Amino acid sequence: MPIIGRYSLIQCAIFSAVIVLPLGSLFVAAQTPSNSVSFETLSANAASAREAGHTDEAVRKYRSAVELRPAWDEGWWYLGTLLYDSDHFEEAIPALHHLLGLDPKLGPAWAFLGLCEFESGDYPNALVHLQTAHRLGFAEDPEIEKVALYHLGLLLNLHGEFEQATNLLVSSFGPSQFTEQIKVVLGFSLLRVPLLPTQIDPSKDALIHAAGETAVSLANHETDAASRDFEAMLRDYPGTPYLHYQYGLALASASKFQSD
Repeated sequence: MPIIGRYSLIQCAIFSAVIVLPLGSLFVAAQTPSNSVSFETLSANAASAREAGHTDEAVRKYRSAVELRPAWDEGWWYLGTLLYDSDHFEEAIPALHHLLGLDPKLGPAWAFLGLCEFESGDYPNALVHLQTAHRLGFAEDPEIEKVALYHLGLLLNLHGEFEQATNLLVSSFGPSQFTEQIKVVLGFSLLRVPLLPTQIDPSKDALIHAAGETAVSLANHETDAASRDFEAMLRDYPGTPYLHYQYGLALASASKFQSD
């Protein structure tokens, strides 16, 4: 190749490198602002969709936003809770796990995780995680606290922790908040039934209801009413396991309470 030709090619290569390198640098540098704007736009759109009640759209936006910024704990919180609210419990579990990896002391997130596991049928993990939520607290969120403690009571019964379930529900709800659902759980505890309400034979509903009313009388220290309730149950359901035993405990407790 002639010398002039080689020199021209070298010049061309050097010139091209000078042009390409700055352009490449500009291209790389331009990516960060673009991604930042994309995240800000997605997060704002997700919040708008959530506030407008457009859950599916909000979920899609939050998914995209946390993919861009995996450390965004608020995004994982809303993604997990929106999926819970829309009954997509199994989909919510990974999002809540990711959130708790960022902030393991977030009690309400443990509550939502435990509730999702309960609804998915994973009762052992649900029990552990609802207990964790109870220990850490619910950050002054009474709604999630009530739901979580009710389900924790159910799971304690299911695992045979009847006294613990009773103590939890009595101390958490008290006389003025003993709803029919709570009375059912207390009835299960009184009769030592290690089942969930959905697993009980419907023919036992009247017995469970009577046991729940009796448990409420005991919780309120209404000894005369509790005694009448026990006598009625023994008359109507004489073969019920543990019923005589529980009546004996109630009489012993009432005698001790009166002597004190």
